[in-house]
Amino acid sequence: MAKTTKDEIPVEESAQASEVSDKVTEARALLGKQMSANLIAIAELTHTPIPHMQVDEHGVFHEIQNTDR
Repeated sequence: MAKTTKDEIPVEESAQASEVSDKVTEARALLGKQMSANLIAIAELTHTPIPHMQVDEHGVFHEIQNTDR
């Protein structure tokens, strides 16, 4: 599988790099699910609502105010 750099030069991706990339993607998905489950558990234990959050382009979460759900 060929990847493209920011200069649009095709670069071959090794099978090992592809496998590592897939494992990282899976680990991130699992971590996200664990974080969500933990947040729900904390909200239930503390009897507080979960704030509506949005992530910015840097991966930082910010609480969204005055949302109509």
